[in-house]
Amino acid sequence: MGVTKTDDFNNPILDDDPGLFYPYAVERRRGFFKTSTVRNIELTAPYMHNGAYETLEKVVVFYDNGGGAGMGLEVPYQTLPEDSLGLNQK
Repeated sequence: MGVTKTDDFNNPILDDDPGLFYPYAVERRRGFFKTSTVRNIELTAPYMHNGAYETLEKVVVFYDNGGGAGMGLEVPYQTLPEDSLGLNQK
């Protein structure tokens, strides 16, 4: 997804955690993370593997921006389309 180090979407910096690259040492797994359950998600802030986003609203903005690639970062194995999802309040 290209998660950033902080929730500063105007000056994004890609988080450098290699994720599931280790212990497998498989390049296409770099930056991949196990997805945790969404049970009680509204009670489990902060969000993402590194805790970069304090609110679910910021997580939605991240996805709507097209993840890291949508913010201009180099994310070679990102599976989220880099264009906006076109989400709105409704």
